[in-house]
Amino acid sequence: MVNPVWVHYLCFPMSQLSRLISILTLLKSKRILTATELSEKFDVSVRTIYRDVKKLEDSGVPILTIEGKGYSIMDGYTVEPVQFTEKEANALITAELLINQSSDESFKADFKDALTKIKSVFKSSVQEKSELLQSKIHAYEEWSEYISSNILSEIQMAIINFNLVEIHY
Repeated sequence: MVNPVWVHYLCFPMSQLSRLISILTLLKSKRILTATELSEKFDVSVRTIYRDVKKLEDSGVPILTIEGKGYSIMDGYTVEPVQFTEKEANALITAELLINQSSDESFKADFKDALTKIKSVFKSSVQEKSELLQSKIHAYEEWSEYISSNILSEIQMAIINFNLVEIHY
């Protein structure tokens, strides 16, 4: 049995700038977020979130306040590409390895295309290290029978478009 390795990190409070960037990223990635959700995510008060949203608005970010629901960002608003940390890049590379074990060819292709776009915004140092990691890690399939499909992407599209799916197996 292999003993687990425990890594301890010193925890420092997130800087205001980091939090503002993270709030902006979250608003771009979700439809509506409440101040309570954001305060819990960043471990700050709701009042701090109100001030953060005001700062983003003052800097020109078109944040919409939807009464009784939360915050959203105006459709079409774009931000500069996100910078990934080495740990985030490593997580994506490892996810690719795991997804490649899927038998659903369309899902693997969709993830590969998405990851290619994501990798395009990696800093060169992160890109180099992610390529090193990719060359050094391997996963072995435990499947005794390989059956290929292209259905997972279709099911995902059906879910987000509220389509009914009938599966026969």
